[in-house]
Amino acid sequence: MKILLLGATGSIGTSTINCARRHRDEFSFAAFSVNRNVENLAPIVKEFGVKRVAVGDEAAAISAKAILGSDVEVLTGQDGILSLVNNEDYDVLLNALVGAAGFRSTVAAIKRGKRVALANKESLVIGGDLITSMLASSAGKLIPVDSEHSAIAQCVNGEDHGDIESMTVTASGGPFRTRSAESLDTVTAADALKHPTWNMGAKITIDSATLM
Repeated sequence: MKILLLGATGSIGTSTINCARRHRDEFSFAAFSVNRNVENLAPIVKEFGVKRVAVGDEAAAISAKAILGSDVEVLTGQDGILSLVNNEDYDVLLNALVGAAGFRSTVAAIKRGKRVALANKESLVIGGDLITSMLASSAGKLIPVDSEHSAIAQCVNGEDHGDIESMTVTASGGPFRTRSAESLDTVTAADALKHPTWNMGAKITIDSATLM
């Protein structure tokens, strides 16, 4: 199975690559994309023999060209990522991009009738109705691969959906897990950023703390 991996140096991308290392006879990579983490991109490009990559940040793309050399084509920005999605030969698009940047890639892959392993939740937040309607008339398939969404998909796989009365998705905790509802009126952004388990960056930590 050949994978086009978008967001190759993030946590989902790294997990995907580690899985591919354990099953080299089953998985290979068509191409990678990163935003600006060129230092971590270079070793995996060499390891898996990838010949095309896309780098979202223009300055980082210049560095990537110098590091990777003439044997690897470096595309730039969102147009570069879309070029990979629209033109590469792959079986599965694993979309691990962060934020709205992942939406266009999800749509483009579904238009091609590709299987999309989706860790980019924002694709559905932004255009869930559009994606759902496209899937109804396309050979494309959407498979959730990120945490709770994947767990839900695995629970309902093979079951008669009419037999499911309800499903509860639990929150993972966070800095306010043991606080009373009344005390939440006085919390600050600094309080919300003190996640006890994960270091996810400021925006994602705030979104998590507020259940955004």
